[in-house]
Amino acid sequence: MDGSPKKRGSRRKSKKSPETEEQRQLRSEIKALREEESRKKKQEQIRAKLEAQIAEESRISRLNQLKIQEQWRKIMRMEKAAELKGDIVILGESHDRLAAQKDATIGRLEETLVEIEQQYQLALNSHTSNIDRLVKLQDIRIDALECEFDEELKEMETEFVKEREEIITKHKDEKEELLDIILAMEEEFNSADQEAKTRFQNARDEIKTRNAEEFGSLRMKLDGQILRLEKEFDHSHTTYTTNTEADITRLKQATGTDETNTRTIDANNRKLQRLQRNLNHWRTKMANNVRECEQRNKSLKEEKDNIQHHFQALKARMNKLREKFGVRLSELTKNTNSTIKSLESKLQLVERILALSEMNLKLETEKEKVMPFERADSDAIKQAEVDFESSEDKPAEITKQFQTCVVTKSYTPVGEWNYLDQFYKRYNKVMLDKMALDNEKAKLIKENQDLRVILQKYLDGVSVNAAVLNNPNPLLVINGKLSDSLPVRMSSSTSSPAATRTKQQVAQPQYVTINQYTR
Repeated sequence: MDGSPKKRGSRRKSKKSPETEEQRQLRSEIKALREEESRKKKQEQIRAKLEAQIAEESRISRLNQLKIQEQWRKIMRMEKAAELKGDIVILGESHDRLAAQKDATIGRLEETLVEIEQQYQLALNSHTSNIDRLVKLQDIRIDALECEFDEELKEMETEFVKEREEIITKHKDEKEELLDIILAMEEEFNSADQEAKTRFQNARDEIKTRNAEEFGSLRMKLDGQILRLEKEFDHSHTTYTTNTEADITRLKQATGTDETNTRTIDANNRKLQRLQRNLNHWRTKMANNVRECEQRNKSLKEEKDNIQHHFQALKARMNKLREKFGVRLSELTKNTNSTIKSLESKLQLVERILALSEMNLKLETEKEKVMPFERADSDAIKQAEVDFESSEDKPAEITKQFQTCVVTKSYTPVGEWNYLDQFYKRYNKVMLDKMALDNEKAKLIKENQDLRVILQKYLDGVSVNAAVLNNPNPLLVINGKLSDSLPVRMSSSTSSPAATRTKQQVAQPQYVTINQYTR
């Protein structure tokens, strides 16, 4: 019992004892270390969490990238397909355009071919006609020449017969004479021949003997010369063969080339001859074409002159038409300007009418706002309803009537001179109201003037001055009547609503009758 209080007191004393500086520093260091460890743990946890999030994010990003790439591939495929389709369409259009151009060129070429064929047919027809005409002329000429030839042949036959007889007779005479001459000459020739033969035989024998002697001597001499020349020929032949062996080979080659050249020359000559024939053919054809072209150019020149004259005439006509249309255009511009001015004036009038109609809406009564036009009678309304019900089976006729003209309430077309009946009704009503207002205004002005005069007379009668005393008394009543007549109001049952409104707005004047008044 006694020991326990002491222990409690010692604990309280130990708790209440102050900490030293080292303890506080140690506790603060421990606390800092704990905080640092907890901070490091938190950082590690956060780092691990972030790494996991980064890995997950990278995985998701790769997956999304793959998805996006897949989508982009689809989109790019679609765009590429659309682009290719557009290119195909463009290529198809260009192909169609080119095909159309080619078709047009083919058509033009066909037209030119047809024209050329027509020209060829015309030229062929003209040529055949000319040939037929020439053949006819040639036949006529041949017939004439045959006639002439037959006549000349007959003449020549007769002359030939005559000359033949003359020549035969002359030939006989000359033949006889020549035979006589021949016999005489034969005799002379035979005698001369015998003499010449004897002389020839003598001379021949002499020449033979002399030639035999000379031949023997010359033969011996020539044999020696032949032997010597053979030796020289053999020596020169050996030297020549040795010296001219290369020339011989060259000669052989030259002869071979010469043969080939001769063959080529022959071929070229044949080719030249063929080309010369072709050249002559084409020259003749060109000359024919030149003549045809000259004729064609001449015809084309004539056609050109005709076209030129036609063009000049058309140009003059166009100039006249241009001047005419220029005058018409100037008149049209003048009419247009006048029309524009008239339309502007009408537009101003319409604007003024619209402005006045807007102002007039404020002054319309309720009845006029509800029913702007006069109300039709009941018979007309019933007839219109009956006509409308009967016309339901004829919508085309009704629409036609509405499209082409103005119709009444019974759907009957209105005449041209009755188009503005409703307008004139309302206009006349307004003019009637205006005239009634003008009349009422004039009456009110006159009544106001009379009241002013009465008031002035009353004031003159009440006041006393020299001017009043010199004038008659306006308030003098004689036999129950005033000396000045008062204005009388006329009540009319035909007054317009505007006049009625004006009368209601203007206060009724109160007349005071003075029975007696004396000065």
